[in-house]
Amino acid sequence: VITNNDAKVYGGEVELTLTPTPGLTISTAAGYVHTRVEDIYNPTGAVPILSDNRLPLAPKFSGNLRANYKFDALGGKPFVQGAMRYRTSMYRDSLNNPSARIPSIFVADAVAGYESGDGMWSASLYVDNIFNTRRPINLFDNSSVGNSGEVVYNMPRWFGARFSVGF
Repeated sequence: VITNNDAKVYGGEVELTLTPTPGLTISTAAGYVHTRVEDIYNPTGAVPILSDNRLPLAPKFSGNLRANYKFDALGGKPFVQGAMRYRTSMYRDSLNNPSARIPSIFVADAVAGYESGDGMWSASLYVDNIFNTRRPINLFDNSSVGNSGEVVYNMPRWFGARFSVGF
């Protein structure tokens, strides 16, 4: 059974970028969304019916913060950057099935590097997911088919290097 139900959605987003001192840029953003899908019908009865549920894949709150500092030294521009992002839990389906609830997540990343004075090349070292946060970022409840499911996790802590050349 597939239906196209009415929904109510409202929210807002705010972004702010500051440069409090030369070379330092701080950017942040936050968003809030309230969703309700009306008159959800569950023909199987496997999940309790709540008449008005949240839209799937719609976290109520999400936010991020990034700080980048670039300065003149060694004939070029060394830089450091830190970033973090957060979002609240959300559901994978419009039934708001508890087994299809994707939990909230917080992840932080960092990078440090050097850009040549002429801007033709840069090199950096980075670490993504500094705190090694291991949370589901997507999941599928297939309990009606073989009593199974699938969970997709965010990437683990990851170290790396980048080298870029412009021509």
